[in-house]
Amino acid sequence: MVLGSFFPPDIRVEKEARALISAGHRIFLLSLGKKSMPAVEDIKGINVIRVFPAESFLNRMRRFLWFNIFFDDSFWKRSLEGVIKQYKIEIVHVHDLPMVKTATTVAKKFDIPIIADLHENYPEGMRAWRKVKMSWKSKIFNLISPVWRWKRLERSVLQHVDRIIAVVEESKEHYINDCGVPPEKITVVMNAEDLEDFGNLEIDESLVRKYKNNFVISYIGGFGPHRGMDTAIKAMPDVVEEIPDARLLLVGGKGSEEYEEELKKLCKELKVENNVEFTGWVDFRLVPSFTALSDVCLVPHHASGHTNTTIPHKLLSLCNISYDQLFQVERFESAKSNFYYNFIRNFTART
Repeated sequence: MVLGSFFPPDIRVEKEARALISAGHRIFLLSLGKKSMPAVEDIKGINVIRVFPAESFLNRMRRFLWFNIFFDDSFWKRSLEGVIKQYKIEIVHVHDLPMVKTATTVAKKFDIPIIADLHENYPEGMRAWRKVKMSWKSKIFNLISPVWRWKRLERSVLQHVDRIIAVVEESKEHYINDCGVPPEKITVVMNAEDLEDFGNLEIDESLVRKYKNNFVISYIGGFGPHRGMDTAIKAMPDVVEEIPDARLLLVGGKGSEEYEEELKKLCKELKVENNVEFTGWVDFRLVPSFTALSDVCLVPHHASGHTNTTIPHKLLSLCNISYDQLFQVERFESAKSNFYYNFIRNFTART
């Protein structure tokens, strides 16, 4: 496997690797490393091999410009070639569009199959992410690799892989209709939870008690302008007027710091900063606890070409409100039904 970011954490990569190990395969994961991480590590049976690019400004700028012009990375090429030779790799499984061209070039050189695991519609994701206020570096990025170039890359590079893994059926249709990929070449592996593993995670009762006096509305996941947390925040003044102890928990992050600051500024402007809490990134083992302590879970994603993925809220029988989708209600307490109606009305009115 090839992952152009740090591991851990990446729940999708981990679940896929574990499934392959259970099927009898040996998994070697080539990923980015930090100074605090060992170069080689066994994580739940996954042989993690980390690479450490030179951190000098000149090297980072050179690699940044080269990649965004050619969508190729010589450092990763050399690293992947070394892993293939040392461990006698038989299949290359590359995660996400940015690494596909580089990994495909190497796989073809060694005449081994290449699988492209596309976690999302990356070009449309780029369009959404770039709505955030840009730094000078991001403006250069936007200039030399606009969205249309990412779309062209996607159409081109997917013709050269042996298999594609998509996250949802809608993504599969996108690759068929927009990229000209034969349907038999695509397999859908959703971001669904392993029911046994997820169900066995313990609930942190101290965390649940912390919010026992609040009506908790939660969003759990990554942050970004396409995620729609601004919509949820804009609904909070009306929600607080109806239920003063309501608390919106935004659990997660690891997106743009600028975007998170914009959200906090919005909270202050609407005078709901005491009713909105940013928890920061949490260990996945705490997700069931945050879900269990919530009265309502949100999927407030803005409608766009960037496909929404599956989340585990319905596993814990909660009201799951999803913008641009039919919301699912598996437990609807009569005492709160009027609030739910009003919340949904206020929530959708701000989208």
